Amino acid sequence: MWRSLVAHLVWDQRVAGSNPATPTIINTCMNVTPIFAIALLIPQFTSNKYLQYFIPLSCMFVKDFFIGFHSLMLPIYACVILFTILGTHIKNEIYATFTGVLLWHLIINFFVWYKWGGDLLNTYIMAIPFDFNLLVSTLICVVLGKLCLKYYYRPYSY
Repeated sequence: MWRSLVAHLVWDQRVAGSNPATPTIINTCMNVTPIFAIALLIPQFTSNKYLQYFIPLSCMFVKDFFIGFHSLMLPIYACVILFTILGTHIKNEIYATFTGVLLWHLIINFFVWYKWGGDLLNTYIMAIPFDFNLLVSTLICVVLGKLCLKYYYRPYSY
């Protein structure tokens, strides 16, 4: 029995990116996941609530279709919905990113522990380096997305 999905993916399966939502092959790009930045920023693109939830979830579903379905899809998709809710209600995207990644850390690693057992505290501790990479990459993607919104996005007015 292994301590967490993170440890299983990295050490047993030789997948460099440990994030079950977007595992990567390249060792230097661990946990680069722009889908959370998209979910945070999409309320600024459209006021259509259906699109705000449909676009990030459909991106996740297409990714899972090609990479493979897994047992943690429900909590991961719930976290994507949570990121969209945070993007809708928290106007400071940096604060929303920190909040979302903290909630991701608590929710996903709880379900990892629940599914595969072991020590809950050890599961949380083992995931800290990977979720820190998730935080940094999501912050970078959010900042880049905000810059693109500021300088390139021109909303249409009808």
